[in-house]
Amino acid sequence: YEPLEGLTIDLLSKITDMSDAEELAGKKGALEMLAHYGVYQDVPSDQCHGLKELRARWEPQTRGTQVKWRYVAQEFKWMELRDDVIAASSTAQTSRLLDFVGIKEESHGELIGNCVKAYYQAGQTEEVFVEPPAEHFEILAAMGRPTDIVWKLLKMLPGQSAAGAGWIRTARQRLEGEGEGFENSAGLPQFYYRRADKILIGVHMDEFYGECPGKGVIARLREIFD
Repeated sequence: YEPLEGLTIDLLSKITDMSDAEELAGKKGALEMLAHYGVYQDVPSDQCHGLKELRARWEPQTRGTQVKWRYVAQEFKWMELRDDVIAASSTAQTSRLLDFVGIKEESHGELIGNCVKAYYQAGQTEEVFVEPPAEHFEILAAMGRPTDIVWKLLKMLPGQSAAGAGWIRTARQRLEGEGEGFENSAGLPQFYYRRADKILIGVHMDEFYGECPGKGVIARLREIFD
């Protein structure tokens, strides 16, 4: 990512009052995260025929005094009629079921977890591509690699219509996977239950809330999710 250090700000779409150095540092960190999770694959532009094209852009997020950058897809409900974007999640009412079950199991305690970069962990459900940001082209050029490319998405980008459903599908695949043994509830699909040790987990998008014996379950969840 060294080429970004000398990148001039006039190549960027400056949409904050941050200094040039701060903005470049934030975008560099975001690019590193995208690469770490394998969100995209560089594909020659002439090899993306038949794939769905999405618009994408940088978006700053202010959290307290910090500003974090995300590269987000721009996909809107009015673009197409879809029935594959529903994602089951817990509510305040259904979460009380977990408290009730936990009280009945004397040796159990509550667990709460939050996944980092959940969409980046979710497998893509469509054949889609986006135009990479200008900074990525600068890096490719400095490395002497072709710049006539697009990003074929292998994982979800925030802003995709199916991102939430894609994350829930990934969470279900991992919880029901070999060695985990959780069963998904047909009536309340945000709940997962493992009969062997009576562990009940509710999934609310990137958050886990459940009841279990001891801390071993949390340690295991950290192994199959970030």
